[in-house]
This record gives sequence, C-alpha cells and structure tokens, in this order.
Amino acid sequence: MRCLVVLIIICFKCNIVECLSTGRGSLDLNIKSTSEQYELVANQPLLMQIEAMETGIIIKVANLSTSITFIIFQIHSQRLTLTLSLTNTYNYESTVKGNNIGLIYRVATPGSAAMVYLNNTHNATVDVLLAAFTYTANDPIPGGCSLEFPQEEAPYLKLQYSHVLTTVDFQLANLGISKDCEDSVTKNSLEYDIYLYFLKQNELGAEEYFSSLIKLLSIDSIQKFGRKIHSLHHSEKTSLAFSSYPRKGAAYAVVVRDTTLKTSAAYVPILSYSCDVIEGSTNSCADIGDVVGTVVTFLIGLLGLFMCFFGHRFFKTEMFFVGFLAMLAVSLPLFELGTQLSNEDVIVTGILLGVLSGMIWILVWVCLGIPVVSLLLTGGVLGYLFASLIFFTPFGSLDSLRNGVSYSMVFMSIILFLTAFLLPLNKLVGNMQLSVKYMHWTYRNN
Repeated sequence: MRCLVVLIIICFKCNIVECLSTGRGSLDLNIKSTSEQYELVANQPLLMQIEAMETGIIIKVANLSTSITFIIFQIHSQRLTLTLSLTNTYNYESTVKGNNIGLIYRVATPGSAAMVYLNNTHNATVDVLLAAFTYTANDPIPGGCSLEFPQEEAPYLKLQYSHVLTTVDFQLANLGISKDCEDSVTKNSLEYDIYLYFLKQNELGAEEYFSSLIKLLSIDSIQKFGRKIHSLHHSEKTSLAFSSYPRKGAAYAVVVRDTTLKTSAAYVPILSYSCDVIEGSTNSCADIGDVVGTVVTFLIGLLGLFMCFFGHRFFKTEMFFVGFLAMLAVSLPLFELGTQLSNEDVIVTGILLGVLSGMIWILVWVCLGIPVVSLLLTGGVLGYLFASLIFFTPFGSLDSLRNGVSYSMVFMSIILFLTAFLLPLNKLVGNMQLSVKYMHWTYRNN
C-alpha cells in the first residue's frame, strides 16, 4: 500500500515538472483555447461577440471564385484590442494586434477556403465587426510594399493622436501581379485617395462606432460616405496629419487605385475619438471637459458682442481687445503644437500674453495716434478669421497646399489682402470684433 502511494506521488510530481518545463503551467489557467469556427460571407460584414479569454477562433471564408487571388480579413473592436494571425502559431511576421486591424490572405489554390485565427486575451466579452473582402490578380494589393510594419503585406493603418494632432500612417501598395516595389511601373501606376468621415459630436456608443466603420469597408461606400481629403502619388509620403477633436469620432480610409488597369482596393479603415473610450484609463473621454476654454471663449464672445455695438465709444478698450485677440489667435496653436503643456496651461499662457499684447497695442496708439495704423491689427484679426474659414473648406485640401511653405504663404496672403482691402472701410472693420476661438468653440458644441 505504501509503495502504491509513493508511486502515485512520484507520478504527480513528474506531471507537474513536465507541465512547468513546457511552459503550460499558468498560461492555460485563465485562457481557454477553443476550436470555435465562424464562417463569413465574402464582402459582407458581420457583427458578433467574442467571449472572454477565448483564443484560437477560426475565421473562415469558403465558396470562393477561382478568380480570387487574395483576401483582406479585418477585425474591428471599439474598446479592447484583439490579435489576428494567419497561422495558429501566431508568428510575429504574420500577426497583428489592435482595434482596427487586418491581414492579407493569399489564396494558394484557386477556389480553396481561406482562414485566419483570432484571439481575445481580455477577461471581458468583446463586440467585434468581422469582414473579408476578396480581390483578383488585377487589383492592387494594399500595403503590399510594407517596409516599416512587421508584415510584408500590411493593409491596415496606424494612428497616433494628441489633443491637438492626429497622425495616420499606411504602407505603400503593390500591383496585383506582384511587381517589384521599386519598379517604375509600380511607382507610376498607383495612386492613393485619402478619405475622412466624422461621427456625431460626443457620440461614443458602439452602435455609432460600428455603423460608421461599415460605411468605410467597401470602395463604393467609402466614396459615397467619406470626404476625400487628398490624393497621393506612389512616391509621396504616406504619413498624414489631421486636427484632433476630442470626443468627436473621426474615421480614416485609404483607397489605392491602379491607374493603368482602372482597378482599386481599400485599406482597413481606422477610427479614433482622440481620447480613450475606456473609463478610468489615461486620457479617458469621460475626463475630457474643457471648462476653462469654455468659460474663456464665452466671456470673449460677450466682449466681442459689446465691441460690435459700442466699440468706438470705448476706443482704447477696443484697441486692447484687438491686441488681445491677435496674440491669442497666434499663441494658442503655437503652444499647443510646440509644447507639452496641458490645454488649461496653454489657455492661461495665451491669456497672459494676450493681456500683454493688448497693453502694448494701446501704447502704440497713444504714441502714434494714427487711425490707419490702429486698423492694421483689426484687419489682421478679421483676415485670420476668414482665412481659417476658407481653409476649412475643400480649398484647404488641395494637393498644391500639402506643402507647409505653400500652405503658410497662401494663408498669410489672404490675411494681408483682406487687411489692405478693408483699410479704407474703417467703420466696418471697427464693428467686426469676432473671436476665432469663439467660432471654434461654437463649432465643437454643435
């Protein structure tokens, strides 16, 4: 009997040692590996839920046409990141992790089924949007010339944001016949259209999130619902910068076109709120509330209305206000883009500089007393407002203005032209004391 007990103990210890030596000791306690399989219909999105700690999920597409040469599988999740892989071993080169991700599956045998593997390593159920779009040999391959992303073919976008700026990056495409990426035919044939789609202000729900992404999955719907921002040539930089609007979702999509064969393909779209939708996290959308900015812009708006009707009766106050606005309009974007200060610190710094600028402008008026000189800054502020409005229209998205120097020169030309044009109209200019920041605040809250 004792020998039997000793033998059982020895066998139990051996099993423990074997388990630990193979690395399976603690990993499988919380994560359940499944062989669950979901079959997608090609080119049709599917909304579903992935259970907590569920791995090894097979996403499959069958009944493919023999003309299909590659498929773009894509997964979208609003709150938690997921892992997508071409193999069940999850190699680094064939695996991608994120919220808006995708991979290219090459169809080896015409008509054969295609599958990828999906992991949810979070202790929570995740709502996901699945889709698989098919393409032929004549279609360009999104991200087929990947140099910076881990995968050789990376059809997804990467996004980084701050409360001021959002940067979107993607990899160059390749021709469907898999030409050399440095081949002149490839460089001269491919062009890229960048699209932007805004969600409703402060709409952070899952329904709005997924319905917006569905509009940017296929080429036809991208062109229908998206706003075309730029068209890039194959030799241009594939990193784009956009203004951030925290709590206002913005979805980005890229369509690559083969100008020779007249075919096209869509990258995996990406969506961002310029904040984190998970409550309690760093930079959470729930914590974003520009109280200081709202109060300041409201007060400036009231003062602007006062200046509209009674400005000339309080001329020195008008001069101070104009100097204040001019410095505020210049200092806010400079400090937001060039420093790491918080939004409140930027506003307070801008106000202090604005007060100093207003006092200096009053001093200029007292020393010179020339009416035309006093109108220069007033016209400049009005020109700044008009230039900002013009550049917010499709005019600001012209390809010729993508260069920073060209953009700045045209912007300054509008300001100077309007200033010179309105100099003879001193009464009209004096009554148009409006705040650019106030207009911006009004836009964000509508």
